[in-house]
Amino acid sequence: MLKSLLSGCLSILVCTSLLGQNPAQIREWKTKGDAKMEQGLLSEAIPYYSKIIKAYKKQPGEIPDIYFKRAQAKAYTDQAISAIKDLNICLQFKPDFVDGYVLRSKLHENVENRIIDMEKAVKLDPSNLKYKQRLAMMKIREISQRIDYLKDWNIAFDMETLRKEYHYAQGGCQLLQSIKQVDRKSADIYDKYCASTWEEVQQF
Repeated sequence: MLKSLLSGCLSILVCTSLLGQNPAQIREWKTKGDAKMEQGLLSEAIPYYSKIIKAYKKQPGEIPDIYFKRAQAKAYTDQAISAIKDLNICLQFKPDFVDGYVLRSKLHENVENRIIDMEKAVKLDPSNLKYKQRLAMMKIREISQRIDYLKDWNIAFDMETLRKEYHYAQGGCQLLQSIKQVDRKSADIYDKYCASTWEEVQQF
């Protein structure tokens, strides 16, 4: 019975009424939290969103946007790990939410996880040049830094490994190439980072 009622909820306020929660109180917390966000008082916004989340602790799927808002506030107050946890819940119930993947991509310490989330964002919003450019640079920088590290420390590795590194970076270059005709910044980045051929890479 409860499940059928929840599935018919059209808004957060309707749901609060059906669950025996106070719609006016929920609305007040959300309004105050949003106001603090707009004022740039991010740490002060968190408690209001936390109150809503606590009220919905058994129904987190009803409020993915609130988890995202709290994640935003945490992300910019040096609470990356906690913000990622909120984003995980948000995206569990809202898997097509592009902004969620973009924000989580910025917070990951692991570069591969950053790339995975940006790839999801690009897939969901393929016309967004900014996202494509960011994804391309992630790939190129990761490989460039890795190869520079090996060069600086004179670490030897086989050609097959180098080939894989190069072609991974080329994936970012190909992405830039696909948009450089309509985006000057992408064209400049392409010219700076993607001019090397495989033959030149082998010479380092």
